Amino acid sequence: MAIVRTTENLKPGMRLGQDIYNKNKILLLSNGAILTDENIKIIKRLGYASVNVDKTEESPGSSDTDFWLQISPEAIIEIKELYAKTNTESDGLIKTVISGKPVTTDEAYGVPGSILSTPSASYDLLPSLAHVMQLDNSNYNHSINVSLVCGIICRWLGLDEEVSKEYVVAGLFHDIGKTQLLPDIVYNNNRSFLEEEEYRGHTRLGYNILKRSGASEDACLGALLHHERLDGSGYPGGLKEDKIPLVAKIIAVADTFDKLTTDMSKSGSNCPFKVLKILKEDNLGFLDTKLLMLFCTRTAECYVGEMVILTDGSKGQIVMANKNNPCKPIVNINGKLIDLEHFTDLEILSLATIND
Repeated sequence: MAIVRTTENLKPGMRLGQDIYNKNKILLLSNGAILTDENIKIIKRLGYASVNVDKTEESPGSSDTDFWLQISPEAIIEIKELYAKTNTESDGLIKTVISGKPVTTDEAYGVPGSILSTPSASYDLLPSLAHVMQLDNSNYNHSINVSLVCGIICRWLGLDEEVSKEYVVAGLFHDIGKTQLLPDIVYNNNRSFLEEEEYRGHTRLGYNILKRSGASEDACLGALLHHERLDGSGYPGGLKEDKIPLVAKIIAVADTFDKLTTDMSKSGSNCPFKVLKILKEDNLGFLDTKLLMLFCTRTAECYVGEMVILTDGSKGQIVMANKNNPCKPIVNINGKLIDLEHFTDLEILSLATIND
């Protein structure tokens, strides 16, 4: 019997419970092969986040459910607890800034930083948050989510640590102007009671709040310009292309992704690939193209190893991301590799849960 093991936890001597293919679908390692140090390096280089191994190679007392998801239930619980704590702390930070009191970048970064500093945040944070929201979305916090995604994008871009901190803080405070429109709007993005022009005013309000508090220029510009778009259709300045600073471009991608994820969640879906499809198709030419494609590709890679439910009801495991079409990964279904890019009528419906 095979169970899922993350590649970071593979050890020489374990027996593979699946075939391993390269990107050209050439078989490199067969089901049943005994892993060596070199084999494990090959598997990691191919981009596998987890693989099936023989249950008998596991230590006594291991549970199937411990390895059913790429992210273990324990890791999800840890992220959930950190996330709830972070929400409370961010409330206090935002109130402090609104009052005009200074908050240093290090102080503000410490709130999302507690999550971003987890060892595997670069590749398992997004799936972890998806499972946390699936279990309990009562603590949903748009500002925290955007700051976390900004931090992940900064790592993927290889930005300097100090610059990354500034951008994460900018993401945290990007919607602070909404607190002047409706008391709780910074969290739930409820704009139904506002006229469009009034709603758009939150960017200038946020800029002024942050400027008065002595926030960094990046934080101020992030609040002011995160709704600017490459074609000049954004606001408040109708800026185009390279006139938009990088911090605002990064926040724009993170902001749009989180709003789409939330809308999808409200409809009862937890499928990140549906979100990536809409994000890519609806925002080419509006969001920064390089950032958009990087984000879609790298996010899809984060879900390698996840168990998913397909639209035909079948269940499988994502074994490889498709860089040309991130919404259509390669899935292992009962030992058979299915490249979803070749099936127009077959898509991922949702992430699987332990009970599926």
